Amino acid sequence: TIPVTFTVTPAPVPPAIGASPTSLSFAATQGGSNPANHTLTINNTGGGTLSWSASEAATWLTLSPASGTGTGTVTVSALTGSLAVGTHSGTVTLSGGTGVTPVTIPVSFAVTAAPTISLSPSSLSYAATQGAANPANQSISLTNTGGTVNWTVSDDASWLTVSPASGTGSSTLTASVNTAGLTAQTYNGTITVSAAGITSKTVAVTLTVNAPATSSVTLTWSPNTESDLAGYKVYRKNTASGAYGPPI
Repeated sequence: TIPVTFTVTPAPVPPAIGASPTSLSFAATQGGSNPANHTLTINNTGGGTLSWSASEAATWLTLSPASGTGTGTVTVSALTGSLAVGTHSGTVTLSGGTGVTPVTIPVSFAVTAAPTISLSPSSLSYAATQGAANPANQSISLTNTGGTVNWTVSDDASWLTVSPASGTGSSTLTASVNTAGLTAQTYNGTITVSAAGITSKTVAVTLTVNAPATSSVTLTWSPNTESDLAGYKVYRKNTASGAYGPPI
């Protein structure tokens, strides 16, 4: 009798890539600063020793470090640069060499339009008569596109008033002028709308104050030829009553 022993050992377990999170997303404003980085955690969910490498499939993605062994982290950065408004897609691929199944992490980058404000019209013109009533108010359309902004309004002329003085998003501004105490001439002012992080917009305002209208009459007649003429008396009749007033 010859005893025989046959020992069967488990096959070695190959390395496997585990990654967390399983997807990444970024958001930024067009032309603005880059969004905050994300951290991708890598670990070996199999056996043996895992040597991994990371690569990206988008020009706006950067990875650091690009490789490692065992458990590690990769910093994933998105560069806003000159990307167009919209949602951009990319991937981060983790590879582990022969026999290791690669893992792909989808990445999205939402780029929104930078907030702007515009004013219409770009200029206002008023005309008034000195000492008479103020001219009619005029309106300015304020349009806010992109992200909603909080804005304030100011002017640089004592005779000019704009309301409301502040607001959020699109609105209508009312500009009014007060001619009290103003002499007959042309005045210039500026309405400025400002908001944090965007370029201020202005509206030029012109106010023309005219002198009060006057009436005049020119009278002509053939001179009297008498040598003893002492002078002339001119009378003006009241058109309402028909009566003549004292001589002029």
